Amino acid sequence: AIASVLPAGTGGIANPAAHGFSEILYAFSSAGNNNGSAFAGLSANTPFYNIALGIAMFMARYWLIVPVLAIAPIVLVILGSMGFAGVAPKAVIAMYLCFFPVTVAMVQGLRSPQVIETEMLHTYAASKWQALWMLRLPAALPFLFPALRVGIAAGLVGAMVAELPTGAQAGLGARLLTGSYYGQTVQIWSALVMSALLGLVLTAIMAGIETLVLRQRRQA
Repeated sequence: AIASVLPAGTGGIANPAAHGFSEILYAFSSAGNNNGSAFAGLSANTPFYNIALGIAMFMARYWLIVPVLAIAPIVLVILGSMGFAGVAPKAVIAMYLCFFPVTVAMVQGLRSPQVIETEMLHTYAASKWQALWMLRLPAALPFLFPALRVGIAAGLVGAMVAELPTGAQAGLGARLLTGSYYGQTVQIWSALVMSALLGLVLTAIMAGIETLVLRQRRQA
C-alpha cells in the first residue's frame, strides 16, 4: 500500500492503474514467499524497492520462526499427551515452518499461466484435470522448487528447535543444548557446522532435482 502511493514507489511502474498495482503486489509477495522476482513492468532495482523488498523478505520469512520458539513446548506437551513421541512432534513443527512458503508459491505458480494459454486449452475442450496436469502444474514448477529450498532451511531450524524443550539425547538441537549447559564450545560449534552442512547438502539435492525436472520439461 505504501509503495502504491509514494512517488518513489509509483515512479518504477510502467503500467498504470490495477495492472501496475498487481505488479507491486507480486513483487512483495515474491520477496516474502518465493524467489524475490518482479515483473518486467516494475523497475524494482531502486533504493526504495531494494530496502522495502528486503524488509518484506525479512519479516515474511523469519516471523514464522519466532512463534515456534514460544509454542514448541506447548505443541510437544499436547502431542505427548496424545501418545505422539519421538520424531512425530518434530515433524509437526518442521511442517508448520515449511507449509506457508510452499503453499503461497504453489498458488502463485498455479495461477501464473497466461489467459491465452488457458483459452487455448478451452478451445481444445480440455477438462479441468487436463488443464491442471498439462498447463498449471508444469507452470508452477519454477515457483515450487525455490519455495522447497526455503522450506528445507526452515524445516531444519524447526526440527532443531523442537529438540530443545524435550530433553532429547540425540540430534543437532540436543547437542546445542547440552553444549550450552556444560560450556562445551567445540560441541556447540560442531552442531552449528553440521547443521549448516546438512542444510547445504539438502538444498543442493533439491537444486539438482529442480535442474533435472525443468530440463526434462523444456525438452518435452
